[in-house]
Amino acid sequence: MVVFSKFTNTVAHIEKGLLELEGVLAVGKSVHKGLLDAVIRNFNASLPDSERRDQYRVLVASDRLSEGISLHRANILVNYDIPWNPTRLIQRLGRVNRVGSPFAEVFVYHFFPTEKDSSVVDPKAVAQNKLHLIHRALREDAKILKGGEGDVAGEVPAPLGVPEEP
Repeated sequence: MVVFSKFTNTVAHIEKGLLELEGVLAVGKSVHKGLLDAVIRNFNASLPDSERRDQYRVLVASDRLSEGISLHRANILVNYDIPWNPTRLIQRLGRVNRVGSPFAEVFVYHFFPTEKDSSVVDPKAVAQNKLHLIHRALREDAKILKGGEGDVAGEVPAPLGVPEEP
């Protein structure tokens, strides 16, 4: 699972909330060679099996990792916030949904502000409008934030590594 946030302080907040869980790696303010190596070895499916590691199952990252890093050993993407620039959503998804992924499907979840917060500015509406303009201009028909794509509001996926019961 990969959780993206625009803000490094939000990454730190999420990391603090997940301290009790094993296998969580957070990439926020400081990014160094050892940390990037851990990300690549644990989340890049293009590496040979001999170079892969299974130390981490959850990656919490800022948008620093939304470009140029393959994270396709994960098939769950959580957008903890919706960036003003909707191409960031596409870049985030592109880190996980890549050729060579061992998964047939990628599950994407978005967190949106509460009604109280969205009364000032509704980032979901802003992002949807911008995406609509992009798709209109490029004549694309892909859906990113549109309903009807198997929305599962209020549902939480089964814990990682635990098969769902029939």
